[in-house]
Amino acid sequence: MPDTTSKLPARIGLTDEGHGAPVVLLHCSASSSRQWKNLRNLGSDRYRFLSLDLLGYGDTAFPANPAGYSIDDEVGLVERAMARVDGPVHLVGHSYGGAVALKTALRHPSRVRSVYAYEPVLFSLLPIAGREAEWREIRALGERMSELHAAGSPAAAMGLFVDYWGQAGAWDAMPESRQASIVMAAPKLMLEFGSIFNDPVSAGRYGTLPMPVRIAAGKASPPTSRAVAELLAEAIGRASLDWIEDAGHMAPLSDPDLVNPAILTHLALHAL
Repeated sequence: MPDTTSKLPARIGLTDEGHGAPVVLLHCSASSSRQWKNLRNLGSDRYRFLSLDLLGYGDTAFPANPAGYSIDDEVGLVERAMARVDGPVHLVGHSYGGAVALKTALRHPSRVRSVYAYEPVLFSLLPIAGREAEWREIRALGERMSELHAAGSPAAAMGLFVDYWGQAGAWDAMPESRQASIVMAAPKLMLEFGSIFNDPVSAGRYGTLPMPVRIAAGKASPPTSRAVAELLAEAIGRASLDWIEDAGHMAPLSDPDLVNPAILTHLALHAL
């Protein structure tokens, strides 16, 4: 088992609030723990929410060794949060945070009570399962973003990213201040693409998870993330795939009223 905690930066963003069963919240790429504010407001009377800033976001420092970065480094952050509580925790993650949640559950099955993952972006599952069209699509996005970033055009790279996961024109519609904050996330996002494209874990490994797992996806999301959700639900078996009508990939941020009730229902179903 790799040593992840020794790689952690001295500065880690972690919000600990609420009362009840502990729930670790993991945000998507180019975001921060603030994306879960509405969920915390709804459930802090029943749950103790530990909201993490992933590496390079919010109040958590950038990875100290970018060349050696992998998604396992993020698992070290979750381990730090879990060390604050006794007993098992629920894990809730969106997109890249959902991938981190599932990787954490694989490493610490006895410490995880349940997992709710909204469109975890474990894209390396696609070619293994023969989903070549979806694999080519997401690889093309990552490669084009990498080219633009390397050419000194991070704003163009992040514009592609935002329009892909939202909708065409979403980037241009953003205030300049929001665009600037997303451009700052470009270096970390390049690391994340490399990590998830090369992750060696097969879908079958996730089928060994002993805890309840719910994979959620929006029916309006891109085919790449919908395909990963289908593959994970098929492999895990007892994880029912929760399709959310009228929701896209960014729904936990853009439409929390569609997603947060489903998360709270999941947590209530798997309480002590």
